[in-house]
Order: sequence, then C-alpha cells, then structure tokens
Amino acid sequence: MRALVVYESRYGSTRDVASNIADGLRATHEVTVVPVAGATAGLFAVADLLVVGSPAHRHGLSSGVHDLLSGLEGRHELAAAFDTRGNGMHAVTGRTSRGIGRLLKRHGYLLIASPESFLVTSQGTLPDNEAARARRWGAALGIIATAAHAA
Repeated sequence: MRALVVYESRYGSTRDVASNIADGLRATHEVTVVPVAGATAGLFAVADLLVVGSPAHRHGLSSGVHDLLSGLEGRHELAAAFDTRGNGMHAVTGRTSRGIGRLLKRHGYLLIASPESFLVTSQGTLPDNEAARARRWGAALGIIATAAHAA
C-alpha cells in the first residue's frame, strides 16, 4: 500500500512532523513525503492513504494547503489531517487540522482518525516527545488503513 504525506511548513517544524509520521507509516506502507508545492496529480492517483498537514493559522488554512485541497478531484480513499501549533488554547493558536479534515471529507476522502495537533516550542522546534508521538500516530494510521483495505 502507498501513503502520501503532504505538508506546508514555514520554519521546518511541520516538515519534521510529516517526516516522523512517515517514519511510523513505513512499517505498513510505501511512503512519499512532499511539500504542498511538490504534490502532483500522479502522486495522489497512486496513494491509498493521504495525510495532510499545515501550521496552525487562527484565521483559516494557509493558502497553499487550501488551494491544494480545493483542487482535489473527488476520491474515495483514506485520509488523515494534522497541524502544528504552539502550546495554548485552540482559540488562540488555531487548529488547522479540523479545516483540513473538513475539506478532505468534502472531496470524498474517509478520515480514519480524528484531526491531530502536534505542539512546537516558542522557538519553532519540535520537542522529542512530539516527534515520538508523531511516529506513533503514523504507525497507528498505517494499522488502521491496512485493516480498512483488508475489509
């Protein structure tokens, strides 16, 4: 099975989370990790699982992720959404993963997990415990997706 992990990252922390999620998925999937600008129709066409992530924005999705998801062809594949944000209340930091999840569902994707947030430090780095949590979340997505395809 193939997984596509697409992310947008300003300072590198979302890229790091995407990479850790991909590491977790590799036990069950052949994984491609690309920034939004590198996501092509061909990559979407062969993916059995799509994982999309973005930094949190209080006032909506980043334009790159929004444009990517708005242009998706209707597919009935599996998907998951994540974001990176500072430690604080969602109303203050934003929770972009929910908006990503809504757009994925609108385009026919089946979310196999609740949208997830990963915390970054005030310096924009990823704490070790969040990197490990991203790997565990990726592994869990892989198990869920594998079971869903077997059913």
